[in-house]
Amino acid sequence: MRRTAQYTGFYRVARLALMIMVAPLSGHTYLSYEIEFDKALEGARVKLEVRSSGQVLPDRERVARLRDITDCKGRPVSAAQFQRALGTGLECVAYGLQLPALPKGRFQVVLPHNVAVFDPNQIIFLRGGESAKVSLVGNVPVSHPWRSQNGELWVDPSPRSSTAQVVLGAFHEVEVAGLSKPGAFVGAQRHVPKLSTWLGEIVAQAGTGYPFPNPNLQIMMFEVPQKGPSPVPFGHVIRNQGESVRLFVDAEASLADLRRDWTVAHELAHLKLPYVSGSGRWISEGFASYYQNVLQARIGHYTEVEAWQRMTGSFERAAEVGRDMSPNGSTERPFWKARLMIYWSGAALALLIDSELRQLGSSLDAALATLTLPSRRGWDTEQLFAQLDRNTGFDVFTRLYLEHGDRVGMPDTGEVLTALGIVGTGDGVSLSNSARLSEIRQKIMAPTALHLAQ
Repeated sequence: MRRTAQYTGFYRVARLALMIMVAPLSGHTYLSYEIEFDKALEGARVKLEVRSSGQVLPDRERVARLRDITDCKGRPVSAAQFQRALGTGLECVAYGLQLPALPKGRFQVVLPHNVAVFDPNQIIFLRGGESAKVSLVGNVPVSHPWRSQNGELWVDPSPRSSTAQVVLGAFHEVEVAGLSKPGAFVGAQRHVPKLSTWLGEIVAQAGTGYPFPNPNLQIMMFEVPQKGPSPVPFGHVIRNQGESVRLFVDAEASLADLRRDWTVAHELAHLKLPYVSGSGRWISEGFASYYQNVLQARIGHYTEVEAWQRMTGSFERAAEVGRDMSPNGSTERPFWKARLMIYWSGAALALLIDSELRQLGSSLDAALATLTLPSRRGWDTEQLFAQLDRNTGFDVFTRLYLEHGDRVGMPDTGEVLTALGIVGTGDGVSLSNSARLSEIRQKIMAPTALHLAQ
């Protein structure tokens, strides 16, 4: 029987022991989790040992899912006692739980019987603002979002932009050059070499001349049948318990077709910025949209002309739908109406910023490389841009944001496009190498050598 990602069978009993070290406020503080999954991978029995100078308080909703709670001598403990006393007087507890269902999303993948996906937040209780050290025991393959450092795993504080996912079982490992851990692919093994080549090419340029922002990135790929023109019909970034990119891939597509798809370039480009909250969605999506074309050109998957055609054509389409909304205001409109403004007003701003920084001897690449990533918190746009201005010594980010963020319509790129030597939009684009900023235009799309000194 096949099951969805909510509940999945498993081929044998898996044991997973988690030793979690929480940075103490005072004295010695640690949590130790030992988790045993049942054969069907539908439930687990957990032993939790606590040595804590302060409280560790799981929320009531998660505690309510626990069953058969006892102390480690087998004496019953009520959910209320567990909620109230954990970390102060209750040093060891055991409990069972049903492996939590993942929230329903755009794609519900039917998993093979020997692979499972679950949300680790339902098992790992973390203290606010502190990191947790994790040790995995056993021979069950695990794909996780946690940070690896000196042979140890850490769960760090992170903005919860989506639900973390752990993949267990018989997935295929996909080695990706530039990342410290392999990707997890749920699909036919024969596709693994192709996926490894494809992802490695993109990661190599996604740092835009600098090391990739997060070598501990978790990549999860789920094979889906091709239902449209894109071999990667959906992908998204998860920033919870670490950073992940989740992709749905028509793995039967050729390497050439995968290379032509911009989805992975877009998702990886998101990681060049921290999580931007509130009305800043147009900044996050816009910068990723700018870089999806830049990266594809730098890798050689698009020609320079094609990359500019795609970008300027999108600017033109966004201008048509965005006549009555500002970039900041677009995030308050229904997504179906404001989507083009959300994605391309920020790309226009990125182009304006990049062009001006390059005239000052810097670049958007260099500016973003000054950020400490991954960030443990979310940022609003003004905070982020003020930090980037401090890092670069210029006022470019904040000044251009204040000029365009609340102004109705797309940021005006006409003057800079002319100076760069880009004439026309969409299929009609031509490039002039005699324009004032034509050398800057060429450098934006040119492949970049790895710049180790930051």
